[in-house]
Amino acid sequence: MKLPRQSFVPLLIAGWLLYALVAGRGAAPAPEAETASDPASESVLQTEAIAVEEHAAPQPSELVAMELEQGKRQRAAEKSEEFRKDLQFSRESAWSRVLVSNWQAFKALRQKAAASPHGQTPCTLCDGRGHMDHCVLCQDTGKCPTCAGTGNAAHAEYCPTCLGKGSCYLCRGSKGMTCPFCDDGTVYLKGPVPPGMLPLN
Repeated sequence: MKLPRQSFVPLLIAGWLLYALVAGRGAAPAPEAETASDPASESVLQTEAIAVEEHAAPQPSELVAMELEQGKRQRAAEKSEEFRKDLQFSRESAWSRVLVSNWQAFKALRQKAAASPHGQTPCTLCDGRGHMDHCVLCQDTGKCPTCAGTGNAAHAEYCPTCLGKGSCYLCRGSKGMTCPFCDDGTVYLKGPVPPGMLPLN
C-alpha cells in the first residue's frame, strides 16, 4: 500500500527531530579550547620568581660578610676572659676601696633586714634600683677602658673586653656600675656578700 506523497513530509520532519534529540543526548560536551600561553606573561612570572628567590636567599657576598663577622666575634670571645682579668687586677685597689668604705653601712643594712618580717630591706648604698652613681672599671666614662669606646682592636678585630660593643661591660655604658651590696635595690639577710674581686661579667 503506497502512502500519499503529502504524508512523506511530516514523517521526514518527525524522523529528523527524533534523530536530533537522540544525538544531542549522547554527544559529549565539546572540550574547551586550551588557552594559548603568552610568552610575555611567562617571562614576567619567571623574572618575578627569580627576584623573590634572590631577595630571600643571602647573596654570596652577604654570606662571606656574615662568616667574617661571626669569626671576629668568636675570636674576641675567646680572649675576653684574659683581657677582663687584666682589668680586674688593674682595678683591684679601686674595687677594694668601694667595699671597705661601704662595709659598715652594708652590715647595718643586713641587721635591718634581719629585723624585718621578710628578711629584706631597701638598699641605701645605690639608687634603690641596683645601680651606683659611679663605675670603678670605666671611671665614669661609660666606655670600654680597653678600646676607649671604639669597639675595635688591632688588625680590624673586635675588642675582646667589650666584644665590639664599645661600652663598659660592668656598667653597660650607664656610668653607674651594678651595686655589689644588693640585688636590684634590695638587701637580703641571706643574700650573698659582695665579691672580693671586680666581676668579670
